[in-house]
Amino acid sequence: MSVFDFPRIHFSGIMRVNVGTGNNDDYSSSAPGSANNYFYDQPTDPTNPHLRTFDSIKVKLSDTMPEMEPDKYLDWMKTDNKGFHHFVDKNKEEANVTPGYWNYYGSMSVWADNVKVTKIALNQKTAVDESNKADFPSIENWIGGNISYDRWPQLPKQAGQGYKERAEQLTTAIMTDIKSEGSSPGSQIFCDNVLFQDVNGQPVFYRDAGATNTYDNMASQPTKSSANWLASQGYECFFAGMSSVNGSLITNPGAGATFQCVIPFSVDFKGEQFLDILEQYKNPDKGSIQGIIVKYVMYLGVHPLNTSEAWAEKYKSTDFFDRLNERQCPVVGVVAPWYGEEANTEPDFASTQLGREIHAVPNLETKTIGGPPALPMTLSPIIARVTHNSTHSQYYLSLDVSKALTSYFTEVAGDLSIWVGKSADDTNPIYIGAVPYGNEANNKFLDPSDRWKIKANPATQLFATPQNDIIDLPITKEQYAMLVDDEGHFTNGVLTLTSNLNQFINTSSFQGKGQTQYLLMQEPNYFIMNNMRTLYAEQAAGKTVSKFRYEGADTDKTSAFMIVQRGKILQDLPQDETFYMLSCFTVPLPMAYNNALEITPITSMEQLCVQLDVTNPGSYRFAVVSKTFLTKHQLKTFVDLDLYPISVAQVRVLPNEDYSQYYINPGSSEPIGNASLNFGVLYEHVLKPYHVLYPAMDQVRNLHDPEEWYGADSARRLMQRIDVNNFARSIFMPRTRDLSESRRQLLEAWCRKTLTASNKNNIA
Repeated sequence: MSVFDFPRIHFSGIMRVNVGTGNNDDYSSSAPGSANNYFYDQPTDPTNPHLRTFDSIKVKLSDTMPEMEPDKYLDWMKTDNKGFHHFVDKNKEEANVTPGYWNYYGSMSVWADNVKVTKIALNQKTAVDESNKADFPSIENWIGGNISYDRWPQLPKQAGQGYKERAEQLTTAIMTDIKSEGSSPGSQIFCDNVLFQDVNGQPVFYRDAGATNTYDNMASQPTKSSANWLASQGYECFFAGMSSVNGSLITNPGAGATFQCVIPFSVDFKGEQFLDILEQYKNPDKGSIQGIIVKYVMYLGVHPLNTSEAWAEKYKSTDFFDRLNERQCPVVGVVAPWYGEEANTEPDFASTQLGREIHAVPNLETKTIGGPPALPMTLSPIIARVTHNSTHSQYYLSLDVSKALTSYFTEVAGDLSIWVGKSADDTNPIYIGAVPYGNEANNKFLDPSDRWKIKANPATQLFATPQNDIIDLPITKEQYAMLVDDEGHFTNGVLTLTSNLNQFINTSSFQGKGQTQYLLMQEPNYFIMNNMRTLYAEQAAGKTVSKFRYEGADTDKTSAFMIVQRGKILQDLPQDETFYMLSCFTVPLPMAYNNALEITPITSMEQLCVQLDVTNPGSYRFAVVSKTFLTKHQLKTFVDLDLYPISVAQVRVLPNEDYSQYYINPGSSEPIGNASLNFGVLYEHVLKPYHVLYPAMDQVRNLHDPEEWYGADSARRLMQRIDVNNFARSIFMPRTRDLSESRRQLLEAWCRKTLTASNKNNIA
């Protein structure tokens, strides 16, 4: 994967994620016995309805919501309500609940908060950072520069002085989940631009919005990012804690997701000096550069206010931006060359890395600071790649540790090493190199008498963000040959990560570098990946589809799982292992956790593609696993599948209804609304759930005020915002991307009716 290639720009910082929480994801998805298991207006009984505001299957308000006037809903959603019942360990407990949850006014926007370039790796031997940047005057000002989703040029009319208001106006990024229930690898980021500015604020590269700031030219549109490697339990290898003080981020937990997009080069991509650096330091073995990759891990962050009372008080503000309680998430990432997705064994995929995966060993348990043992099932893999640059005669092994080694400290796991053995059981593997992790600046907070204690109070002490993401280890030509099996040395060669500290329980060990080495992670024989993981389909009775909407107007994308061995995509099914396609209906939660997995043996490569009967709307999850994995973990229900950091595909089937009664000519491909299509129909069938659950939309246009929905200008703007040709752009509405074809047609029929009436009036 070219995310490992040079030149590579490394960055880290904080992203502000301003998701809307009116859909009550956390309340509705919690299983009986959990801390968030609330029941609305019922005696405490796990069989009663959960607190649920949204029916995600039908994309409407939940039937368990109270009946009230539309504008009264908004007051109810942001009020600290009593009368909810909390079911934990069969104990009845009254609880105050704010139905809108922690960020009711969230707009789905994402913006960078002090995301800085920390290092520029020109090649395996040369890296530029604060310590030596003066030796590289052409790029000296790049170190410490900003990476953001901001527009460039900026808006003609600058936003107000408030930081949040400016950020909301300037960012082009939108984050939305493909389904609203449960934490899952279903988050998506759509953006119009990625901007790199040097320390003086001058652009290094950007996508030119032109004089209109509209990004009408789609040639360099960044591809959609779909989250990967996010398990619901969220543990990582080593400790990383979380707390906040007065809204300041202190640390983050290990849970996180990898986001990756590609920006193709075209006429609207600007950055002459940047392009020169790419050409100067690129790998000539890979051909011409087609664009750039932007990849980062976003770790689970914090939101400043954490109680329903505090949220309810905040929502009383009359200023929209004062109501925001956005989550602050640390990020660590890179910008690297992209060579395209040519059909070969190592294609450069837009949204995921291809490499050699190194997984936690099955019997690994780790001690954590102030917490229970981490579960091996939820440890994210290290992605490795062996690379050769013939021009510079360089051989190296690159390791992406950004999801697997997220510790804030470097002393909790001893010295980490990477090795290659002839097999998984080789007791005499070859040493490749040391693997750094964490941030040495934080080591002073560890108690030297007990590594499992922190001297500083994590509730008041700010820790430095981990800096490591991709680590490059030089290897010899002989080691390279062994790893890539050019000469048949290591037919079953396996990469292994070890520690020299005996803090790990029940792991295998061997003698190496004069010490006992304890296995932490090891390369399996096969792993599975999927490049298109967040897919949309339309409900259609009796129809099975294998092509979906991914990020554009067309529903023509195939989502195929790939079986990878030693970094190579297999073209045929292996003979020594059996694979299964797992699928499951995933809503509504928590009931869906008990849904049985459909398990289908894969007997041909064609069966690795996602296929789905779209008779019923809702959300579906797919995964491919080996028989070894399936047997070992006893996967039977959706909750089992939800525990593991494996590559999955999520499909959202949007509900379609028959609205022909509201059209003058129902058979037309572009129907016009008849006299019965009034605003009340529009509100009840389309606008109501957005008005109640996403009040940020009301800041643009009040979804319950009929006066704002009449007039030709209003109709034209609405037609543009819901046009599926704009599906990947920040202007697309709704930002939640859950407007079905039939409801879009109803809105368009309303607009055509309005425009037709306007034309007649103009003629008259």
